[in-house]
Amino acid sequence: MTMKAGAPDVEQSLAERYGTTSRIRRVTWIVAITALAVGFLAWLVWAALAQGSPGFGAALRSYDVVSNHRVRVLVTVHRAAGTSLVCTVTAQAVDHAIVGEEQVAIQAGPEGDFTVPMSLRTDRRATTATVSSCR
Repeated sequence: MTMKAGAPDVEQSLAERYGTTSRIRRVTWIVAITALAVGFLAWLVWAALAQGSPGFGAALRSYDVVSNHRVRVLVTVHRAAGTSLVCTVTAQAVDHAIVGEEQVAIQAGPEGDFTVPMSLRTDRRATTATVSSCR
């Protein structure tokens, strides 16, 4: 026996067996899902734009190991207007142990990039320095 898809008696049989969804209910579900998707995408764009770029940052410009217990460091800082920061600079030894750490507080001021010179005291000879955090 061959049945044609979409034949009136087959559609009627399926409707009797499973029931039919009203057009209003289907449209309501489509509108609700679309509204949720649009809301989620709007939130995602807001989060990416507002929270993705904090408006500040710091990078190590240079360092110079001047003795077994001292490292000179230049840190380049970018800040947004009115933002105060606390940046942590660390010095590491050849075995990657932290041998010196210093926090530098940067007062709020105009937006821009500027260089902050620092001198870190170390427990033993350092081989590198890094900006470990800036908040």
